[in-house]
Amino acid sequence: MTSLEKKSFYSFLLLYIISSSIFIVLSAYWYYTAQKNLLASNQYYKLVHVADSISQKIVHAHMKEIELELPDIGDDIVVALIDINNKLKYGSLIKNKLPIKAEYLKLDNCQPRC
Repeated sequence: MTSLEKKSFYSFLLLYIISSSIFIVLSAYWYYTAQKNLLASNQYYKLVHVADSISQKIVHAHMKEIELELPDIGDDIVVALIDINNKLKYGSLIKNKLPIKAEYLKLDNCQPRC
């Protein structure tokens, strides 16, 4: 090979390695972003399902005038029921913070059980 051919070969090889590396890094970033969004969506719909099932049990207990029995929701979700006068009726609050309106609370970037 002549020196011009060697230079062309190494230039092509360098361009191929750089473009392949960029493609791999971008693919990994897109995959990470998709998985992160999937996890957040999964957690959101799980909490919506738990809230709907608790709401159904509350309405059912009120209509039948029986004691409220909450469904088993697992150990990774903490539930607190608060009446309209901001009195705690069931459960426990994290750091004793009462919400101003009905909402999901996220306190200090806490994971469940913090």
